[in-house]
Amino acid sequence: MSRPKARRASARAGRAAEVRRLLARLAAGGCIAFDGKGGFLLRDQATNTRAPVSRRIVEACLGEDWLVRQGDSLILTDTARARLRRRAGGSDAFLEQHQLRAPAFREINGV
Repeated sequence: MSRPKARRASARAGRAAEVRRLLARLAAGGCIAFDGKGGFLLRDQATNTRAPVSRRIVEACLGEDWLVRQGDSLILTDTARARLRRRAGGSDAFLEQHQLRAPAFREINGV
């Protein structure tokens, strides 16, 4: 592989890793806020911290339908949560997507 191709492949791998880390932090209760200067901040509500997020990464996530606007911030979509479930499992995509992660409560006949 030539050096320019290797650099591009390395850059893509770096962006993909950054997206995975961002999605994982959002799944743990974070959200992306607008910083008022045209940029984005990752707000971690568990630790009450803020960290800058690359515009390119946010735009990539929006383009993949992994983020949706809720009020003044961006949160994960169901599509992104499903992607995280698939990646968290093993090699069986069906089982990965259908893992139980939280208790489900359903109302049956009004009870």
